[in-house]
Amino acid sequence: MTETPTDKNVMLALLSLDAYSRGDIPQVTRKDGSALPNRIGNAEVAELSRNVLPATAAISGFSATAYHWTVGGSTETVIAYRGTDFITNDGWPSIETLKDIIAGWSSSFGIAGGGAL
Repeated sequence: MTETPTDKNVMLALLSLDAYSRGDIPQVTRKDGSALPNRIGNAEVAELSRNVLPATAAISGFSATAYHWTVGGSTETVIAYRGTDFITNDGWPSIETLKDIIAGWSSSFGIAGGGAL
């Protein structure tokens, strides 16, 4: 039996999609090139990862957006993020994947990926 999506599920999916539209390499943009609005329904953009993390986070492809979402009189913080994209060229890792491995994965071991790529 399949579960019917709730309003919360739909909103969380929209915020997840919106996280791909923000950051240094947006996946979705407006046709006229103008900035995206800071509100989606009852959620407002609170912070972008590029404002609080070192540049190596963006080099690796990581991007996150924090939202303040007001539901039923209370406000929740929702963090939506995007991370690794395994992009290949005829079976070989792309430069984007290699940048993720060098600058992103190494940080999980406490190694800062500060080298320029």
